[in-house]
Amino acid sequence: MKSNIYYLGLIALGAVARVLPHPPNFTPTGAIAFFGGNKLTNKWAAFLAPLAILALSDLVIGLHGTLPFVYASFLITVALGRIMGSSNAGRVLGLGLSSAIFFIISNFGVWLGSGMYPHTGGGLWSCYLAALPFFRNELAANFLYGGAFFLAAGLIEKNIGVLSRQKQTA
Repeated sequence: MKSNIYYLGLIALGAVARVLPHPPNFTPTGAIAFFGGNKLTNKWAAFLAPLAILALSDLVIGLHGTLPFVYASFLITVALGRIMGSSNAGRVLGLGLSSAIFFIISNFGVWLGSGMYPHTGGGLWSCYLAALPFFRNELAANFLYGGAFFLAAGLIEKNIGVLSRQKQTA
């Protein structure tokens, strides 16, 4: 239970990065959703944490028509974190898959609702092609931030264990 407080602290720190200047789609949000799904023992907290982060930061950075698609992709990412990621390989695969999920769902929302692309197969294809640089940034951010979160969590878990053993021997 104590580790959940540390995990929520890591999530909050990562969320601040969403409102700071950054390259497009290079934010910790996907990694936060996956990490929270993987590490938070309370299922509701795992799903509510990224939604709260998105909602609060969207009030700062602005609302847009693709919010339902963005939020849905992060809820799926939380679920992915809950079912994948007990091993480092599972975490790496899960972080990569969560980037792909975000790319597919959010850009489908852009194609469907922005009016920037015709509602044809070619229009959808053009939308996905135009979004590839954003996908690269999302993928890099998920691996960078996800790696940092899981590394920090490992250090926290190790130190909590050390502190518990010290209390028992004192």
